[in-house]
Amino acid sequence: MKPGELFEEVKRKANVVGYSLKPQPRIRNGKTLPELCFRVYVSRKLPAKELRATDVIPREIGGVPVDVVEVGEVRALGYTIKEGKPEKTRRFRPVIFGVSIGHVQVTAGTNGFLFADKKGNQYFGSNAHVLTPDPSKEPDRILVKDIVQPGPYDGGTLADKVAEYVWHRRIVPVGGGSGCPVARVWAGIYNSLAKALGARTRLVPVIAEPNRVDFAVASPKTEFLIRFPDFDFTGHRFVGLGFAGSDVASLVCKAGHIADEGYYPVGAGTAEVREGDVVMKTGRTSCFTKAKVIDASAAMKVGYGSFTAWFEDVVLTEKLLEPGDSGSSVWL
Repeated sequence: MKPGELFEEVKRKANVVGYSLKPQPRIRNGKTLPELCFRVYVSRKLPAKELRATDVIPREIGGVPVDVVEVGEVRALGYTIKEGKPEKTRRFRPVIFGVSIGHVQVTAGTNGFLFADKKGNQYFGSNAHVLTPDPSKEPDRILVKDIVQPGPYDGGTLADKVAEYVWHRRIVPVGGGSGCPVARVWAGIYNSLAKALGARTRLVPVIAEPNRVDFAVASPKTEFLIRFPDFDFTGHRFVGLGFAGSDVASLVCKAGHIADEGYYPVGAGTAEVREGDVVMKTGRTSCFTKAKVIDASAAMKVGYGSFTAWFEDVVLTEKLLEPGDSGSSVWL
């Protein structure tokens, strides 16, 4: 039985927020042990006596030992901004990376890095929830396209416009409908027949493919430099973009999945990480930080304020990001 199938037995239990997509070493008192387990991530680890019987996670599933690891309540980090404004919230001209940016209708996030498509066009890249007012919408529904630096929370206005929104990978909420045109056509045919026959049932095309990236691009409209104020990426490889986290852990969407969307970091190689690797990032709020990889391929539930979404094959690290660091490029 695959981990995803095993997880179906526990995903609806209280406090469960994710699981590993491959067997992982057991973690005990902060140390890893050689025993391989099916790892379940919870927002809060409680004694069995404090849980309802139906919410107790079994010691093993399908003969595979289970390890329960507390990671906190995972949420996107562009919606709650902590007090205090670091230097990276000021206006930078030429525009650089690792500093405050945002759609004119959001708070503020981080200008992650420069990306190019297969035609050589270059874009500022960050999270969808940083460069759009609603990442759960389809790209053609983003009507206001102004991107400002610094982000609005940091004082940015239309006078500080530096780019225009181009595209984002829609984040599909839990229970959200599919964006697949084929699925929509078949659903439309079924619903037309149902209406003609007087049936009340209607078919909604639900996406089968999970979210893998929180990613968007914007076309620069002013001069920029490919550099960070506090980090030299020379000799480092791009891992992905940080997008969510809790008080104890952070999430990174992978460079490989960003490439699958047709966008590639300019002037930098990419890397896949392994458990135990130490990655680094530079962002709007907490600037330059490092953290160890807990899980190189996790499935996690992420809160976006007005909706919740499941992500698959993302990197789970120790705490790497603070609110406002959303979109930060992560390096190995």
